[in-house]
Amino acid sequence: MRRHPFLAGICALLIVWLIACYFYFVAPAVDHPKHADAVVVLGGAPDRLPVGQKLVAQGIAPTLVVSNSPGTENARANKECKTDTSPDVICFVPSPDDTRGEAHAIAKLAAQHGWKSIVVVTSTYHITRARVLVEQATPIKVYMVASKPKASVLAWAWHFIHETGGMIDALLRPGTRIQG
Repeated sequence: MRRHPFLAGICALLIVWLIACYFYFVAPAVDHPKHADAVVVLGGAPDRLPVGQKLVAQGIAPTLVVSNSPGTENARANKECKTDTSPDVICFVPSPDDTRGEAHAIAKLAAQHGWKSIVVVTSTYHITRARVLVEQATPIKVYMVASKPKASVLAWAWHFIHETGGMIDALLRPGTRIQG
């Protein structure tokens, strides 16, 4: 390796990045809330809504909030928003249609409803970035609960790259906090 210090450096950086990806995106810090004012399900993956519904059924929170973003990955949540007329289900369309847009919509809903705490449900790989963005947007207590996606090795590689870029963006461009 003495002959190729640049290559050795690249390999070392890759190893450090993969270790960081494991801790931030495969086994992130999650919460185990006992109670909150609402359970918020972020859009974009079919594994999330059942976890949110289960938390509400367990009495963790009385209100289910669903991100009604377009896309085939969100078909189950979109159907829930079209068919459920319960006052305990709130659906919103984020603008822009990304995690930052969801965070701002969540902050506005929390301020409107006087919520002091929420549970945010998202896929394991998305927990860390979603936590950063939601906590940037609102001063309320945010608990993060992970749904477990079924993903191939190639999909995980994409998540590692996408979430790394998203984390860099979230940290370099912190969002505006909405006061409650």
